[in-house]
Amino acid sequence: MLESTELRSWSWPTPENLAPVVVLHGSGQDENTLLSFARAACPGHTIISVRGRIAWEEGFAFFHRNPDRTLDERDLQHGAAHPRPA
Repeated sequence: MLESTELRSWSWPTPENLAPVVVLHGSGQDENTLLSFARAACPGHTIISVRGRIAWEEGFAFFHRNPDRTLDERDLQHGAAHPRPA
C-alpha cells in the first residue's frame, strides 16, 4: 500500500522535437535501474523514470504480486473497479 509519494524532477536542455522517453522498471527495482540504459539508447531525449508505488523485495513494483511472482489478479481487478484518487 502506498504510504507516501515523493516526486523528484530534473531537467536539462534537449534539442527541439525530441520526444521524452518514459521508462518503467521491473518488480524489485527502482527508478534508477534503467536510467543509464535509457540515456545510452536515447541520447538527447528527456528521460522520465517512474518508481512503482508498492514496496517489493529490495525495491518497488507497479502491481501487487503473489509469493510466486505472478500478478495478484484480484488486486488488479479491485484497483480497476476502485481507482485511487490522484
